[in-house]
Amino acid sequence: MSDIMVKNPATLEIIHELRVPEISEIDSMIENSQNAFSEWKTFSISQRQQILIKIADALEQNNSELSELLTREQG
Repeated sequence: MSDIMVKNPATLEIIHELRVPEISEIDSMIENSQNAFSEWKTFSISQRQQILIKIADALEQNNSELSELLTREQG
């Protein structure tokens, strides 16, 4: 399978290249996500809240970089 090129639609600059996984890799990813969900659903609301707050904090800390990337992806 070929890779997926992420381009800035305004300039057609390739800003990232995504490797398309093999079927066996996809099967493994699905299994891993099912295992992760099995663990996630055992967490209390408080534990889930703490994890989501950490994710939100990480997004805030990387706001400038993420904004630039999204702008480039959208053109």
